[in-house]
Amino acid sequence: MNQSEFIGFGAHTRTHPSLVRSFSDRLIDEVRGSKEDLENRLGKQVHWFAYPYGDFNDRVVDTVKAAGYTGAVSTIYSSVHSKGNIFILPRVMVSGRFSLDTFAKRLGE
Repeated sequence: MNQSEFIGFGAHTRTHPSLVRSFSDRLIDEVRGSKEDLENRLGKQVHWFAYPYGDFNDRVVDTVKAAGYTGAVSTIYSSVHSKGNIFILPRVMVSGRFSLDTFAKRLGE
């Protein structure tokens, strides 16, 4: 296994707009275009999306799904649960300043 298999890239739009405020054409271009741009540059599929500013609504989530992503992350502070929505995954903040013990506690929250 080579090192590049340990690194994954996700999309975050082309220009970082608030997607909930974007008209349909721009929303589609930002979400799909970002995926296409990265895939063309990396030569591999991009499966994950992160909502700019953590902003999303049903229309944005539907656009991300339609663009072919596997899932998306939000800025909701929580741990991931098996019954959660894979297109609204929560996250836990981790800092490089955390001790190993603090890091382990955060992962268990």
